Amino acid sequence: MKAIAITFLLFIQFTLANAQAPKGNNVDLKTYKKEFYRYVELMDMKGMFKVVIPQLLGNFKESLGDKVPEKYWSEMEKEFLSSELDTMIERLVPVYMNHLKYADLKELNKFLDTPSGKAFVKAQNEVQPESMEIGQEWGRALAGKVMAKLEKDGYNLK
Repeated sequence: MKAIAITFLLFIQFTLANAQAPKGNNVDLKTYKKEFYRYVELMDMKGMFKVVIPQLLGNFKESLGDKVPEKYWSEMEKEFLSSELDTMIERLVPVYMNHLKYADLKELNKFLDTPSGKAFVKAQNEVQPESMEIGQEWGRALAGKVMAKLEKDGYNLK
């Protein structure tokens, strides 16, 4: 879960700089946004975000221990789930508009609205937790290899 949250946050940080439409994307922002919200619904992106926010707050809870009461975390999660999801989706619209043509988004939505598309989304939601666990394990193993190589090559990092 941590790996997905970190990847997701890095994705946002590095891709929200430019809101220009790609060549051939001759629709206005309002039209694109409407189709994008359909995509968000079909992909159950809000459901995915609802996994990320509790995970992110869980990381804070874990690191801060008993310094912050559970009620505070519950209230913060509720607040973020009600306000931050729409903010995030609004910020993603120009990113998608910059990289995905409107016509392609419409075709993607047509696919996602088919039985095969719905099965794909369902599978994605079921695969996601296992994938996150694998990503975390891989990240820890890679970090260990980096540290071992640095030490082997004579860098004393302690």
